[in-house]
Amino acid sequence: MNSTTHVLSVSEWLKLPEVSMPSLRSNTETGTIVMVVKVGFLLATEADCRQENLSAEPGPNGKLLLPTAMIQNGGRASLHRLPTDLNVVGCRPQSRWRASANSIPLKSGVRST
Repeated sequence: MNSTTHVLSVSEWLKLPEVSMPSLRSNTETGTIVMVVKVGFLLATEADCRQENLSAEPGPNGKLLLPTAMIQNGGRASLHRLPTDLNVVGCRPQSRWRASANSIPLKSGVRST
């Protein structure tokens, strides 16, 4: 289990385990439910992302957003990286999630509780 609680560089972000987020093709398929304790992101420079061959959407001050999630597993939480196309999730106010039945607004096998 990864004990990292935050990352400060693109190379550290890349070393985090990635959360698998498969798309469900029908309502008969099921996914794994995980408890997402916290969602955030690393603000990275375009140069740092380009060096690692990463593409991500721009965020505040022209920095690129690399999303992360703290996931609870048993009695421990660990930091994971999220796919870069989920960068919007890291920017959404938490109150919006709570108002939407505590779920990440995606058709995916992962749901926060």
